[in-house]
Amino acid sequence: MKKHIQLASAILAGLAILGVQQAEAQIAVKGETVYTMAGVPIKNGVVLLKDGKVEAVGANLQVPQHYKVYTAKVVTPGLVDAHTTVGLAGIYNIPADQQQLEPTAPIQPELRALDAYNPNEQLVEWVRNHGVTTINTGHGPGGLISGQTMTIKTSSDGFATLMDTTNMVVFTLGATVGEHYNSPKTSAKGMAMLRSELQAAQAYAKKSANSDVSKRPDRNLKMEYLVGVLNGKYKALVTANQSQDIMAALRLAKEFNLSLVLDGAAESYLLLDEIKAAVCQLYFTQPWPVQTETLKICRLKRRLYLQRLVSL
Repeated sequence: MKKHIQLASAILAGLAILGVQQAEAQIAVKGETVYTMAGVPIKNGVVLLKDGKVEAVGANLQVPQHYKVYTAKVVTPGLVDAHTTVGLAGIYNIPADQQQLEPTAPIQPELRALDAYNPNEQLVEWVRNHGVTTINTGHGPGGLISGQTMTIKTSSDGFATLMDTTNMVVFTLGATVGEHYNSPKTSAKGMAMLRSELQAAQAYAKKSANSDVSKRPDRNLKMEYLVGVLNGKYKALVTANQSQDIMAALRLAKEFNLSLVLDGAAESYLLLDEIKAAVCQLYFTQPWPVQTETLKICRLKRRLYLQRLVSL
């Protein structure tokens, strides 16, 4: 029996599109082009799956009897969204389903994505049905430090597919922070606030290591997670779009030896050498929130930037 998958691609990882009940079935996926991520694409490829696992991949494979056959133009492994708020942000985009930004304070690294993620959110199902099977999701840009991200599968199995409870701590640099909080209102103030908190975390770490238990400070969740950023346990996911804010992120990472991931980075084409020297990761995303900075994006310049960038 043949069915046509009504999507641009047939997703294999986790068999998310095919559903939980079919995950234990014997399935063949035929594609005009099959991407394996381990070599050149396979034309007229076949992927055989048995008991929820990939059994074989190749061109024009013989499909065993009793295998349910699906066809698609393109077959790929499951897609990964490296930075999203899905599961904290809901499909209706109304206050009742928006948990990605806590408006009471601009620096809150202790906020866990785990505590706000809704695995039954319709938006999780929506991205799964469009091929995204793994997400790094959590608190969104908008606060100087808005919280944490976690890594989870979009499977309907929910928290059973949780891969990492705390993967990154989310930072934002730039004018957009002032749209959500009374302070900071400028980039300089924001940087000063971040540096002060990171210095406090350094002092906290030093006191916590005191061999005399009586001299150790009381537990402080905010400080503990900032110490995790300082010692590299958690990456610093920094959303910065204007060149001066990107440069500030690079300086902050150098001063405190942070494991930096730049997100957005709209004007990174102006800082090619500096970014390359910093040896950081880059996530190219549409700037969020869009109210202030979307007009700063020049897709042509970004395209030229990507053409010039050989080995970041």
